[in-house]
Amino acid sequence: PLDLQKMGSSRDFGLALKGTVAEDKVGYHLMIRNGASTGTETNKYKQVQGALALYPTPELLIEAFGDYRTSSSDTDVSTVQGFAAYNREQWRAGILFAHQVRNDPIGDLELDVVSAYVVVKVSDAVSLLARGDRMFDPNPSGSTISYIPFDPRAKSTFLLGGVDIGDDASGVHVIPNLEVVVYDEIESGPDSGIRPETDVIGRVTFFWKF
Repeated sequence: PLDLQKMGSSRDFGLALKGTVAEDKVGYHLMIRNGASTGTETNKYKQVQGALALYPTPELLIEAFGDYRTSSSDTDVSTVQGFAAYNREQWRAGILFAHQVRNDPIGDLELDVVSAYVVVKVSDAVSLLARGDRMFDPNPSGSTISYIPFDPRAKSTFLLGGVDIGDDASGVHVIPNLEVVVYDEIESGPDSGIRPETDVIGRVTFFWKF
């Protein structure tokens, strides 16, 4: 959800230290990165981040994450995130909560998002999947998301449902899915009281691992 909402990027270039201790029940991941995602590095500003993961049982993961980055626009961004997931042979599920603070000369901004997902295996070649994200604040960057633009004036709920058809032996998966974005009423500004129209997007995802 942070990648989707442009609150952060899962891809970057940098130096990382990662590993496990305590008989692989505790994992750590520290990184200093450019903060430019897949773009070219063009300035001196960097991002630092760290994650601590606990594995109480082979099926359960609990992770805490935090990062801090600066930019040439004098905007400092800090993020904290908690994640928990449970994985069994026939199903898996997870939940994530993130809080981000953007310190900007023209005013601070705080964003909160919670996301949950579940995947249920109904046969060797078919799995059902569902996900829901709730943005508790309007995202000012929402309209710049090219693949799913979000209205930046209102809080939103993102829903996804799909069917994963394929198997790991062949590495080929075809995933028809439906995405829906539902908005709250706009709370401030000239459009206050107006509810943006619901967005409905149908997709078919082709995945091949080779």
